[in-house]
Amino acid sequence: MKKLRQGMFVGLAALSLLVCLAAMVLSVRSFWAADRIGWTGGTGSSSGATPVYRQRYWVVSDCGGLCIQSEYAEWYVRGGQVLLISPLVQWGSSPKGYPYGESYLFNWSELRHVRLLGFELAHSLPNHDGDNLNITRSVTFPLPFLALVTSVLPACVLRAWLRRRKYAAGLCAKCGYDLRATPDRCPECGCVPEKAGG
Repeated sequence: MKKLRQGMFVGLAALSLLVCLAAMVLSVRSFWAADRIGWTGGTGSSSGATPVYRQRYWVVSDCGGLCIQSEYAEWYVRGGQVLLISPLVQWGSSPKGYPYGESYLFNWSELRHVRLLGFELAHSLPNHDGDNLNITRSVTFPLPFLALVTSVLPACVLRAWLRRRKYAAGLCAKCGYDLRATPDRCPECGCVPEKAGG
């Protein structure tokens, strides 16, 4: 069971490291090109009698920030076809910059937001355009912050691996003192090795 937990922990650390590296690369790229990935889903008919509901999600990288946006729309369609589910991808458009809510929310004239140190919470007031309704929300945080947070777990795994390596070489796990002459206790820091102490 311990091996399984260690394996899962190392796997999670590897995934965290991949996210950290992707955040660093995306952070640098986002100053030259803004990327948007989205998904649209909804229900309804195109008869005009019942409203069409659409929920759209965007993830946008722009000028060192990552913006996660949700848009709810309700509108009446007077005939024609409605495409309700589709992936949306836009690569390499020009960056618009901070504040992201004003750049990417559609009705930003009625935007309510809180901004602090590159973080941003934003939402638009319900925008009624005839029969249509549109409400948008977004959360933005700096990509270097994501890289920093996701680097903690790989750093812990690396530290544990280095300590095990030290201990296997006959060194004190705490201070690195050579324990070949005194294997029961470190004369430098007083630490008792696990095998001698347990």
